[in-house]
Amino acid sequence: MHNVSICKRIKNFMLATISFIMTTLTTMAATAYMVTAPAFAKTVDCQQVTGFRMPKGLDVELQSYCVFSESLAAVSKNGKWGFLDTKGNIAIPFKYDLARNFDDGLAIVRLGSKEGFINRKGKLVISIEYDEVINFSEGLAAVNREGKWGYINKDNQVIIPFEYDDTIAFDEGLAQVTKDGKQGFINKENQMVIPLIYDYAGWFSEGLGAIKLNDKYGFIDKNNNVVFFTDYYLEYAFSEDRVLVNKGRKYGFLDAEGNVAVPLIYDEVDWIEKDDITIPGFVNGIARVKKDGEWFYIDNLGQRID
Repeated sequence: MHNVSICKRIKNFMLATISFIMTTLTTMAATAYMVTAPAFAKTVDCQQVTGFRMPKGLDVELQSYCVFSESLAAVSKNGKWGFLDTKGNIAIPFKYDLARNFDDGLAIVRLGSKEGFINRKGKLVISIEYDEVINFSEGLAAVNREGKWGYINKDNQVIIPFEYDDTIAFDEGLAQVTKDGKQGFINKENQMVIPLIYDYAGWFSEGLGAIKLNDKYGFIDKNNNVVFFTDYYLEYAFSEDRVLVNKGRKYGFLDAEGNVAVPLIYDEVDWIEKDDITIPGFVNGIARVKKDGEWFYIDNLGQRID
């Protein structure tokens, strides 16, 4: 659950890397497989995607479909990872067993079984001592030590102790944490703002957090008030007052009150870039969908835009 993506919001993977993280990745993969990957994943030519032409004779492999982050791209050569700049120069040598793209001036690197952070000059700023790390978000990074998760600041000081079984990055002042199979939310003072009662809890977006309780999905506000439950499977967080859902391999969108705003009639929904992340849904009032083999755009009421 903790591979780190180049995306801003989660600061963790998927880049995950990046469909709505449900109770487990296995469940997510089995249920949400019809949502399409970002468009750039289908056009892996670097020059076409980013304007970058790989210099001749430089035998490296770009991570994440040629994505440059903060003018650097994580690349591998002969099993070791380093970074290229946009001119094709080796900015950081190939010496890591794994490297992820930069986010907020720092990149995750791995040596052996341990991870830490370097800056854009290649200087180690967080020692390579953790079993797993997640990108910094709102000043804190989730880190794993001996199977337990806590949070550090950029001075490598432990701010929240290693006491959680699982967690994600902070967003809108809260982070989802797991203990004994139940999930809730803490604030940056490690206060349990939303109790550990949910079978699943996602991150907050537009003031609402996805939850699963007693086999039903829904959303809560930051005071733990249930906004609505739904019989549909949630695919992602809210964006522009719409959340992607599916039922029976058909996709549509709910509004913030749980009403069907866009009917569940689409076979696929494309990922679109917004605020440095890619999301399956609406950006600037439009979403790209597929129905009966045809891709086209719709507005937030489901009307086709030609």
